[in-house]
Amino acid sequence: MAFIKITELFSVSCEGTPYPNEIKEVKLPDLKRKLDPYRAGGMDSPVPTDLGGEALECELTFGGSVTPAQVTKDWTSKKVMGKTWTIRGYHRDQETGVGTGVEIVIRGRHNIDSPSLKPGEAGESKVKLSLAYYKYIEDGKTLIEIEPLAHKHIVDGEDKLADARNFIGL
Repeated sequence: MAFIKITELFSVSCEGTPYPNEIKEVKLPDLKRKLDPYRAGGMDSPVPTDLGGEALECELTFGGSVTPAQVTKDWTSKKVMGKTWTIRGYHRDQETGVGTGVEIVIRGRHNIDSPSLKPGEAGESKVKLSLAYYKYIEDGKTLIEIEPLAHKHIVDGEDKLADARNFIGL
């Protein structure tokens, strides 16, 4: 029986540039489907119909009163895939003491919420990424991989869009 896992350490890099002591928090994307209630004449209540995935967003919180220069330079990426960010975390099961490695790979464009400047305060800035690619790997096993432009939506090894891709000739 597993108990809660606690994040002990994590690191973040962008295109190979590490930010080991600058990022205080990572908010991973919420995984949401666009569900629309459908009720026909013979139904007592509506049922949710799946209209596809919702936009994926991730948020990085940088400590300090200055957003790193490279992050600012990459702000206006001309490519929908933007830059590749890699997040690696180490989590430990509090019951068994066993550690788990997690790797998250994301690609996309980003916006920057600039910090407030106050004397004697560290401040923080937030980088909000709108994702075109998301991959979540735990202990070497890919649990989620989503790439809308490639019509890819894989959950725990099952390619949810394989039949649709094959049918439309992709």
